[in-house]
Amino acid sequence: MTLIFKMSEFGTFLGDSTKAISFFRSSVRPAIEKNETIEFDFNGVRSMNSSFSNALFANIYGIYGDAAISKIKYRNCNELTKLLVQSAFQIGLDRYAETHKQKQS
Repeated sequence: MTLIFKMSEFGTFLGDSTKAISFFRSSVRPAIEKNETIEFDFNGVRSMNSSFSNALFANIYGIYGDAAISKIKYRNCNELTKLLVQSAFQIGLDRYAETHKQKQS
């Protein structure tokens, strides 16, 4: 089963990192922990800033690392959205690697 989050519910511009963190905690994290596949649908979203993207997507990959890659899907992303998601994805993976490197030391 795939859980679809319509990102346009946050508006046509995704810019509030506080809302992104709240959404992550209340909806995304529980779905990931139930091992659900999640799809973020950006239809209707014109733009997003790095604060929103990092608060949501860097947290996903920062906590779950590579395990999240196969469970997270994106659709209807414009070029800016793709770039910001990819950047947040890399930030999160870097955080995950650093955190787990420190735990192993």
